[in-house]
Amino acid sequence: MGKEDLIEQACVTLLKEGYAIKRVRGCFDLVARGEHTLLLRMLGDANALTPEGAAEMKRAAGMVNASVLVIAERAGRPLEPGIVYSRFGVYTTTMETFRESLHDRLPMVLSTSAGPTLRLSGQKVRAKRDEMELSRLELSRRLGVSPRMLDRYESDSEVTLQRGFRIHEVLGEDVFLPVELFDIPLDYAQPQDEISLKYSELGFRVQEFRKAPFDVIARQDRELIFTEMGKVHPEMQSLSRLLDADNLVIFDERAPKDKDLPSMRKEEFLELQEARELVKFLREF
Repeated sequence: MGKEDLIEQACVTLLKEGYAIKRVRGCFDLVARGEHTLLLRMLGDANALTPEGAAEMKRAAGMVNASVLVIAERAGRPLEPGIVYSRFGVYTTTMETFRESLHDRLPMVLSTSAGPTLRLSGQKVRAKRDEMELSRLELSRRLGVSPRMLDRYESDSEVTLQRGFRIHEVLGEDVFLPVELFDIPLDYAQPQDEISLKYSELGFRVQEFRKAPFDVIARQDRELIFTEMGKVHPEMQSLSRLLDADNLVIFDERAPKDKDLPSMRKEEFLELQEARELVKFLREF
């Protein structure tokens, strides 16, 4: 299945679940808003994901309070359903696993460079030991591990599938935690551009992008601004509406006269003294 087929399947799945969706071009292919806000990348082969692309996806997701996912068919070899793969800190799943997750049936197995793992709830392991009226030594013997290893189990830890099977036999499935596929990433890069630094001076959190429908995202509390430099991206306005964001285009010279396009010259932007001046300007559109 190719990229376009994956995009089509994802659109159908999300629409059935009541999501509003927008197709975009850049470091992600779909933006969806419903029970979760999602930034999705579709790849026939997950090996095509670059570290730079993954970093931009995570930073964009963090700024708009979204989850970021790659949906793929393979990573050299076919991906297994029910398993979450981590590539450059971005979760990757099959379409089948994605559909299941939308129905709160989250996967349990996370595959990293160290291999497939399961995550234990230390609190649930302790509660199960108390319920079974076992001492730490008795439970460690049943599990075939040292008391020190049991201490790790009772403090939250990841275990291999082989050890996980033994834990499941003794303690049951309730002691395992699902992979939180829809967590929001917290990635950040230091702004470098003059415009971004001005946003920071005005009190905004700000991130820069090279492969997105915007050049800069700025955020201050609930105020979210997508900014472009010297050009108007055809997708930005509809994307902004989907994510409740404002648009701003900054031009080096004279800005075009467009009553529907919030724009200003770079010089004007750099002369702003307070964030509320900018917010007031944007509210007039």
